[in-house]
Amino acid sequence: MVLLCKKFPATDPDDSLPVIKISEMRNGVNAKSDRASRDVPEKYIVKNGDFLFSWSGSLLAKFWTGGEGALNQHLFKVASEQYPMWFVGHWVYHYLEEFQMIAASKATTMGHIQRGHLKVAMTICPPEDILERLDVVMEPLVEQVIQCELESRTLTTLRDALLPKLISGEIRVSYAQAQIEEALA
Repeated sequence: MVLLCKKFPATDPDDSLPVIKISEMRNGVNAKSDRASRDVPEKYIVKNGDFLFSWSGSLLAKFWTGGEGALNQHLFKVASEQYPMWFVGHWVYHYLEEFQMIAASKATTMGHIQRGHLKVAMTICPPEDILERLDVVMEPLVEQVIQCELESRTLTTLRDALLPKLISGEIRVSYAQAQIEEALA
């Protein structure tokens, strides 16, 4: 994997992508996040709902909800053409603790796992008809979790914008409430 911020440097900060690294996976994108050009190959583009797995450092796995970004080294965008992502994600979570122990035992500077560790991580796959019935239940639940996380981020942004103005008296609660009601109407 390439170092995207070096191979595809952002020439226009307003028309660029944040580089998703382990720190962004853990804490989200911020003003200090590196930026990359939008010329990044499609396989490195991360979108909300993609399942990310960091194979080095602290070994994290999650459905991404931080907006569009560019995938950097030490992260995989996990995908499957055969199995639904909730199923694939379940098995990554199932093995995560074992992968973390492997990485910790190899840590000199930053522990990691290798492709061979992934290859020997066996899964139990149900017959296709059962998987399809499970998908009817599981897919909406995973989508709901992703949507709740996205809504939480929106509310956090709104809170962070309004709170200083409310504290300073720049706006009043009644004014803010009227604006919200107007926006919802």
